[in-house]
Amino acid sequence: MEYERAFVDLTLNNLRHAQTQGATGRYQLACGDARAIATVHKDLQGEAALVLAPAGAPAHRGRETTRAASA
Repeated sequence: MEYERAFVDLTLNNLRHAQTQGATGRYQLACGDARAIATVHKDLQGEAALVLAPAGAPAHRGRETTRAASA
């Protein structure tokens, strides 16, 4: 589940390319707020093998951090 449509499209293109190179498996993408993942993908509850969560500033909008800036 990705918040930004452009990254959903990029991921979909990458997955399609991987399939042309012989990758197997299933995937399901959604565009939206990952805090609602249990509702959006409730049909996959107990079956999802991998959920990726992004790191960095966009993933933490509105959150304060106590991590000190590195030089």
